[in-house]
Amino acid sequence: MTRQRSPNYPSISLPDAIKRTRRAFDLDRQAPLDRDVAAKHIGYGGRSGASDKTIGSIIQYGLFETAGKGEVRVAQLAVDIFHPLNAQQKREAIQKAAYLPEAFQLMRDRFGAGIIPSEDAATSYLIREGFLDRAIGPLYQSYVATCHFLKQEGATEFSVPSDETDEDSASSEETAASDTEPVQYEEPAPVRQRPRTPYRNMEAHGMQRMLTQGMLSKDATFEIIVTGNVGAREIDMLIKKLQIDKSILADDEDEDEVTTN
Repeated sequence: MTRQRSPNYPSISLPDAIKRTRRAFDLDRQAPLDRDVAAKHIGYGGRSGASDKTIGSIIQYGLFETAGKGEVRVAQLAVDIFHPLNAQQKREAIQKAAYLPEAFQLMRDRFGAGIIPSEDAATSYLIREGFLDRAIGPLYQSYVATCHFLKQEGATEFSVPSDETDEDSASSEETAASDTEPVQYEEPAPVRQRPRTPYRNMEAHGMQRMLTQGMLSKDATFEIIVTGNVGAREIDMLIKKLQIDKSILADDEDEDEVTTN
């Protein structure tokens, strides 16, 4: 009887993959590495089933690439994260790596970039996509940790800034210099796995999604997350709510001016 297999997915999170790849880069830069050597560089005693699985995950993120028969090397995408020309390049490289794995593309397209779905919603969706029960837990935990990392690095799909003024060039150089340091990231606590519930249609429950996101000023950003169906009537209600908030803030500012004078 043929053993069922899930589609490919990374068994480790992106920050873990970056940390392991950095060790290999510090030791041998982008030189081709036999898989036994690569396994030792990323924290294993030698080549094994576990090390091959981790190397495969790093390749899925685009941080390793094949360099010949039985060999891998650190890819340019990883170098762009370790030693970026500026902060913008680092954010874009992290974002690209996060969504290179096909399984993570599916999650992003279903639930939205950087948005963490509930475990039940993710489970029912991944089952429909052909993933086995034993694969869903590790996949979900890797995706959750990767989404947290994207938010921490300011590399969500909707919020990567693309313009820098001349007067910001000096601060940009300082940021780029600091970005050459190894990525420091503390893995969040493992997601507690609940007993699997019978398959049910999760679409009956409102799914959280990003409506819009952007910049209000150099130092302020915004994001609006909604559930359910949103149309013209709901947008009108949101505008009225924002107008009320604006009036309250304006009154507070007037009171501050009177107090100051």
